Amino acid sequence: NNYVSSFLFNRNFDTLMKKGINVASLLNSQIFRYQVDFDEWPSAHPDRREYLKSFNGPVFDLRNYYRRIFPEMEPEGESADVPPAPLSHSVKLAKVYKVKYTVNLLPS
Repeated sequence: NNYVSSFLFNRNFDTLMKKGINVASLLNSQIFRYQVDFDEWPSAHPDRREYLKSFNGPVFDLRNYYRRIFPEMEPEGESADVPPAPLSHSVKLAKVYKVKYTVNLLPS
């Protein structure tokens, strides 16, 4: 069970690091790292750069915070306050890439 394993390591993580034990593979395992897929979040984007963002709220609230976590990803001309512009005949074509969202739960 990943939840139980995570709880055990949260209690002992500081001790493991102080003893010089390599924890990189542990942090990249399914105990502390997993993919999320929310219908409300974009699944494709023309920007293929990798972003590392922090979120210090409950992981269960993550779904509702896309615009706060990624404010720079809001498409030009779109805003929560402004309705989308009508479609025009001149559409710019751009290559889009699949977006993968990964959450790292860091022990405290």
